[in-house]
This record gives sequence, C-alpha cells and structure tokens, in this order.
Amino acid sequence: MKKYGIKINKDENYDSSQKKSDAEVIRHYVKELLSNGKRYRTSYIKKYVRERTGENFSAGAYSGALRYLVIREPSITNPQKGYYQLVNSNSFVESAISVYKDNIQKINDVASTVSILSMNPEQEKVMDILRDTNNHLSQSLSQIEKISEFITNGNE
Repeated sequence: MKKYGIKINKDENYDSSQKKSDAEVIRHYVKELLSNGKRYRTSYIKKYVRERTGENFSAGAYSGALRYLVIREPSITNPQKGYYQLVNSNSFVESAISVYKDNIQKINDVASTVSILSMNPEQEKVMDILRDTNNHLSQSLSQIEKISEFITNGNE
C-alpha cells in the first residue's frame, strides 16, 4: 500500500506472541510512522499499524495509545482533530508560521466579501475587529519568522 508517499510493508520481525500490550505495539508503530515529521490522519495511522502488524486493534486501543503519546511525549502533537505529528523545534516553528499565514489569509478572504462602500455599521465594526486582528497576527508572524531565521542560521 502506498499513500503519503510511503510504501508500507509488513514488519517481518513483528511477533504477536511477544507483544506486551496492544497499546505498546500501537505506540511503537505510530512513532515509527511519525518519525518523518509529517502530519497523519488517525485513519491512516490505523491503516499503517494494521499493515505493519497484520492485526486489527480496537478503536479504544488506538484512542488510548494516541492520547498517551500526546500527553507523555512532548514531541508528538495533535495539531488538529484527527491528526498527529512529531515535531522538533524547527517543524514546530514552521507549523506556527503556516497557521499564522493561513489565518491571515482567511481573514483577508472574509474581509474581501464586503464592499467598503456599502457596509452597514455592524459590518464596519466587524471590519475594524478583523483589521486589528490581522495587524496583530501579522506582527506576531513577523516575530516568529525572526525566530525561525535565527534557528535556521545556526543561532549566529
């Protein structure tokens, strides 16, 4: 099976008679999958573990294992509902930059749906809030990009 650019092969070293718990097996393969730093949907994580082990674990086993990883492993995050990702400081900063840019764009998209010339008073108030929010997001984005540049340039 190939998705997300990864070909999944059964783990020939996996022996179900030697496993300690379903959760431990799931956590092992989740860490293996997430090691490339990409973000994966829960459904793909389940498919990956099933392909690697040949076993169908319960939804509860996945839920518990994933929750455990997010709580106990600071580098494993749940950036949005149904997705998991392993982050290091660089990918965390890159993710933050991406979120800020996305939100700035979304605010611009919303603001562009109304003509400034035909706004009613309520729309003008909302537009002021959107403008202030966008300015704040842009300033914060600039600060994060400076941090990213500092990290990228080797803390020089």
